[in-house]
Amino acid sequence: IALKAGKRLADHEILGTEVMDEEGSQTLNMVNVALPLPTSLKWSNALYKRLNGALIEDHNTYSAWFFHSGKWWTRVSLQVFNEVDEVEILGKAWLQVSKDLVKDLEDGTFK
Repeated sequence: IALKAGKRLADHEILGTEVMDEEGSQTLNMVNVALPLPTSLKWSNALYKRLNGALIEDHNTYSAWFFHSGKWWTRVSLQVFNEVDEVEILGKAWLQVSKDLVKDLEDGTFK
């Protein structure tokens, strides 16, 4: 289910990115999906507060996120009781959070 959900999350209709392990050889109940964040973005306390705050407070959802091999990723954990469609909620939240951050970076209101 994790690989199927990861592919759905990375789908062009949601994030438009990619799954780290396309074949699923390393995927059990977790999947890593690239986020549509600028690769030039550097980790900072401000970024940590911004992304986590927006996900949790504004969208009532969360998934871990990290920088690896030149891209920002989210790591999603799924269990047998999860439905693939549930990742759409997370995907839409990440998409909005990413768009808002990119806009603020372009406007200079987030540094």
